[in-house]
Amino acid sequence: MFLLLSLIENEVVKVLYRRKLGIVFLIITLLVLLFAYGEHYRSERTMERMAERLGIEHTGDWRPMVEQQLRDHQNRLDNPYITDSRRASIQLEVEQYEYYLEKGINPLVMGSATFTRSFMEQSILLFLPLLVMVLVTDIVSGEYSSRTIKLLLTKPIPRWKILMSKLVTMLVLVTILAIMIAAVAATISSILFGYGGWNAPVPTGFTVINGHLDTTNVVNIPQWQLIFMVYGLAWVVGITIGALTLMVSVLVKNTGIAIGVMMSVLIAGGFMRVFLNDWPIIKYLFMLNLNITNYLSGSMQPVEGMTFLFSFTVLVVWAFAAIVISFYVFNKQDVLA
Repeated sequence: MFLLLSLIENEVVKVLYRRKLGIVFLIITLLVLLFAYGEHYRSERTMERMAERLGIEHTGDWRPMVEQQLRDHQNRLDNPYITDSRRASIQLEVEQYEYYLEKGINPLVMGSATFTRSFMEQSILLFLPLLVMVLVTDIVSGEYSSRTIKLLLTKPIPRWKILMSKLVTMLVLVTILAIMIAAVAATISSILFGYGGWNAPVPTGFTVINGHLDTTNVVNIPQWQLIFMVYGLAWVVGITIGALTLMVSVLVKNTGIAIGVMMSVLIAGGFMRVFLNDWPIIKYLFMLNLNITNYLSGSMQPVEGMTFLFSFTVLVVWAFAAIVISFYVFNKQDVLA
C-alpha cells in the first residue's frame, strides 16, 4: 500500500511539474469570462424586450416584469381546459416567481448560482471532455514519449501497481478539474451578477414518455442541491472520458495520436446525434450519453427510449470496460518495444 501511495504521489507531482493544471485554470478562467459577458449582454436584451412587450420604460427595475409574468401564470391556472400535468408545471413556475419577488432576486438576470450550474451544463458535452483529455492523455503515453517507461519498469514494481497509480491520479485530476470549474464560475459570476440564488427553487424530476414531457414527479428543490447533482454527473462523465483516454494512451503509446483519436470520437458523436438519431443502436455509445444533465431539466434525448438510468449505466459500463482493457493490455504488451 505504501508503494502504491508513493507511485500516486509521484504521478501527481509530475502533472503539477508540467504546469498543466495552471494552463487548464487559465483556459477555464478565460472561457468563464467570455461566457459571463455574453450572459450579461443577453440578460440586458431580455429585459429590454420584456419592457417593450409590457409597454413600460426599461429603467432597470425588474419587479414590474416579474409581477406581470406571475399574473399571467396565475391567470393560466384558472383555465379549466389545461391538463393536470400542465397545471402542475405552471404551479411550480408560480412558486418560483413568488420566491423571486419575496427574496428580491431578479430571475431575468443570471445570478451566480444559475451561472455556475449553467456553465457546467453547457461544458459537459465538449469543453469538459477536452480538458480531461489534456490532463490525462500523456499519463501513460508520455512515459513512452520521454522514454521514462524503461526506467520505471526496471524497478521491482508489479505493472498493475504502476497502472493503478495512474488510474488513481486520473481520478484525482478529474475531481480537481470539477472543483476548479465550480470555483472559477462561482467566483467570477458573483462579481458580475451578485452573490445570490443559491436557495432559489428550481424544478427537477422531469421525464420524457413517448416523446412527451411528463411533469407528474416534478418538484422544486433549492438550486444548490441541483448544482451538486449537475457537478456530480459531470464528474461521472469526466471519469468515463478519463478512463477511455487512459485506455487509448495505453493502446497507441503516443500522446498526439491518443488526443486525435478521442477528439475524432467526440466529433463523430456529434454527427451521430444529428444524422443517425433514428438508429437505435447508437444510444449504446458513450458519446450519445454524455449530456446526462439534460435529464434534470427534461430536455429531449437524441434517441427515443433513453432514460437517466440507461445513460448512467452506459457511461459506467464504458468506463469499467476501458479500465479492464487498459490493465489487460498494459500487463501483456511489450512496453519496452
